[in-house]
Amino acid sequence: MKLGFTPLKAAIAKFPNPEINPELQRLVKANAAGKVLGDANRTDFTFGRALRDKSSELDYLLTWVESAIPQMAQIFASGKLKEYDVSELGYVPSGFKIREVWGVDYAKDQGVYFHNHFPYCMSFCYYVNVPEGAAPLILDDQEMKMETGQIVFFLGSLFHAVPTSSVEGRCVITGNISYDFTDTLTSM
Repeated sequence: MKLGFTPLKAAIAKFPNPEINPELQRLVKANAAGKVLGDANRTDFTFGRALRDKSSELDYLLTWVESAIPQMAQIFASGKLKEYDVSELGYVPSGFKIREVWGVDYAKDQGVYFHNHFPYCMSFCYYVNVPEGAAPLILDDQEMKMETGQIVFFLGSLFHAVPTSSVEGRCVITGNISYDFTDTLTSM
């Protein structure tokens, strides 16, 4: 028996208010004290939790991401784009939680080596700034040229990378999402 279609492993959406991006980029740059494998500048993994209460822009972005998670989960569960219908779900949408959020700021000649985010079920990457000539996202061997204001949600087990960039200024805010079964057992 064959599935009959290729299931979606990633979905791209457009963030409705990219005018907050300059402040988000400033936050990432100001808090990028670490490095990723590939040498790009990274904030701590607690960036979202630590600064959400202090930055209305970051809170706005993460609140919007949280509102999109149930639809993205349905897309990944069904394997295809479809209208969001909570009655079709075999799980409680509120069980999905953002667990880590960090920012990455890329200087010229910096990138990120292939990696994945397992054991997280989903991850997201919001494109705060994508200058002309910035390196693409390589997701599951597919090159994706992202634009400022776009967000990609993908299965956490997918391998992905960013080749070294020939320009400065690429900036993203990334996060990992898990499903908390213990919070949802009484809801079903």
